[in-house]
Amino acid sequence: MNQAAKNAYDREHVLPDKFEDYQGFFSSLDEFEMYRARLGNLIPLKADKNRSYQDMIDLEKRPHYLGDNILAQSFSPEAYANNPRFTKVSSRYPFKPYDTFGKEEIAERQELYRPICKDIYDENSLKDNAGAWDEGCYEALLGERVSDPKDLDLLRSPEDGFTSTKPLLLELGDESIPCSSYVDVVLGSINFLISREPGKMRELAKGGFMGRLAYVFKDSGREAIRNSMLSPKDTDDGNIIANVHGSASELVRFLCSLLAEFGVEQALLHVR
Repeated sequence: MNQAAKNAYDREHVLPDKFEDYQGFFSSLDEFEMYRARLGNLIPLKADKNRSYQDMIDLEKRPHYLGDNILAQSFSPEAYANNPRFTKVSSRYPFKPYDTFGKEEIAERQELYRPICKDIYDENSLKDNAGAWDEGCYEALLGERVSDPKDLDLLRSPEDGFTSTKPLLLELGDESIPCSSYVDVVLGSINFLISREPGKMRELAKGGFMGRLAYVFKDSGREAIRNSMLSPKDTDDGNIIANVHGSASELVRFLCSLLAEFGVEQALLHVR
């Protein structure tokens, strides 16, 4: 969304960052943070409203949600009565109101978004709406981006520079890691660090490290932990799982913190 617009949209977390108010729903702080970051716990809200709610618990925010967009309204039963604008949409997708909001409800909301996203991002619809979109335009744009390769020092480059770049190769110490996305950059770095200091990486994973690492003993609880993550990826250590959801800037911010933990002083990323 256009963050330069006046009163742009923010990502609103339905559950605020207050674990103490939701300990009855989650077994640990790590589990709470994983679920809180999932798509099912997010809705778009105008920036002024989102910031005015601060750390209100979800039940306190429901009356305010009723005056906002359809995704926000849908939490409250009042939205389902005498509201033709809402029911026109809610009849097409599995909307439902909630008295409480925890793990199961977040998982339900995530499944609600799936068919909505498929309709919004249907390729044929996007091409029709764009009007002049054809394969020639796409190839020309791609060629323009590829023609200007750059080198970025991950630990010293401004974060804003990552959003519009595509990774090609990551250099960490004497290791060169091919990559085609920022997910590859993060996973390649994690595996590099595992090969250097496996014990330290396991300790960080046991602590959850920024809510993005998880440690499981063999297969015990693996699927439950993977299901609690928005975008789980296995690593070269069969006991460590990485949560790689988020924008390029968010992933780079996490990666910089991780590299700092291991004392890495230089990480050069070739991008186009």
